[in-house]
Amino acid sequence: MNHIIAVGGTGQMIALAYLKLARLCGYKDRDIAEIHIVDSDDTGDTCTQIQKYLHKTEDALNEGAVAPVPTQENLGRFEEIFDDPPNNNIINKILPLLFTQKDLNVEVQNGMWGRPSVGSACMSIKTNPPGEILDPDILRLRVSVNQAGNKVVICGSLFGGTGAGAIPTLARFLRAGPDGDAINISIVCLLKWFSISSDENAGEGGKNYVDDTSLKQNSSAGVFYLKDKITQDVDACTILGPGDPVKREFEPVGMQKEKAYFINLLAAIITNNSLNATNLSNVFGPIREQKMFCYATGNDDNGNQMLKAGSVDVFLPGGSNKTIKLHEIVEASMEVAEILGYLKNYIYSGYKSFSFTPSFTGPRWLLKAFDSNKNKEVYKLVVKKLNDLKVLIKWYNNLDNTEKGSQPFFSAEQNKIEASMGKYNKVKGNPMKFLRQWVNNIAGTSDGSTEEELVGLMVNELRERINKKFMENKFGNMYT
Repeated sequence: MNHIIAVGGTGQMIALAYLKLARLCGYKDRDIAEIHIVDSDDTGDTCTQIQKYLHKTEDALNEGAVAPVPTQENLGRFEEIFDDPPNNNIINKILPLLFTQKDLNVEVQNGMWGRPSVGSACMSIKTNPPGEILDPDILRLRVSVNQAGNKVVICGSLFGGTGAGAIPTLARFLRAGPDGDAINISIVCLLKWFSISSDENAGEGGKNYVDDTSLKQNSSAGVFYLKDKITQDVDACTILGPGDPVKREFEPVGMQKEKAYFINLLAAIITNNSLNATNLSNVFGPIREQKMFCYATGNDDNGNQMLKAGSVDVFLPGGSNKTIKLHEIVEASMEVAEILGYLKNYIYSGYKSFSFTPSFTGPRWLLKAFDSNKNKEVYKLVVKKLNDLKVLIKWYNNLDNTEKGSQPFFSAEQNKIEASMGKYNKVKGNPMKFLRQWVNNIAGTSDGSTEEELVGLMVNELRERINKKFMENKFGNMYT
């Protein structure tokens, strides 16, 4: 079983990019990793999108979220976690030696506010509590992940408070647990990839604020910590970071939105590859003693750093180590969207002199499913599938920053595969035969299906036909 533990805001964005990649590629639900959120924010826009692409309800997703505080009762100031009346006289003398007053004032229910020492202390207590009775949410996480043969990727940032503080502690916690030696643990971390505008008076009484300079320092310190400490607990650790951080406005807990940026997609691809490859050596080559890796970008003709989608390999599920280039995934999805558009227009909203359904060879129930006078549900679901796919394609295209002046550049590369262009263009010129063959082919496997199941089968069959007819079977047997 594959698992992704998304730690902090950046971890959630990497997990979301992974899910968008999986849906672009056409993964079946069974091939998608389980997502576990470790963050104070489990209600914001990013979390809502994760829920959407996982096809889970909000309650089901939030039930599995892990709050990065020792217990649910520790929802006040960080300093209050250490409250122990019989020993407070000694504790109050020791705490200022370990933490600044701003650290102690952090209201941890609203996040760690870019303070790794706070995040690390909270997660250390949570995973090794007094009395050794684990909080239910962290116990549930370990029971789910720690099963022999499982693969887990812990993803997040090295420059915030939650990720930088909790990622190493979580890796150590899982490795030390039951079957810890029998699971594969990888880490994917981002260095400082955004600059944030902040007000030192944010939060009640100026207690909580995020200092952009401190984030940069956190990033550097995090690399050295991982270099010295993390290799004993993980099988591989990848560190990514752009040269020019993007700008981002501060967003409090519950209001955090996805900041679409190609570095999150690259982190998601490394996460995906670590889970789908048979061995990590297939992804990284020989695993070095330090187990730390980076991702090198090439250059364009002008000497600018350039990451091209055509040079990025994506490992497909199935355990065969089959890979496909990133831009080919998007090319296939664009063709799926275009043909779904033909289906929508021909059957329901255009060409009144032409009737599509009499050309079907399928049974009566299939004809009825496509009769717009009797069943609008199929039409609505086709439109939803089409619109969802268009949203994903637009998201991907917006990651291309080659015209925005910030390096390294990411080129989305929309070039068609030359060998398939002629075949596809021919079908585009006269799509009816392709449409009929595609829809009729599901007749023998769909009787008794709900409308949603029928449309799901249709899209899966469409992906398989495009894979074999136009993509030279680059996706292998993923859709069969």
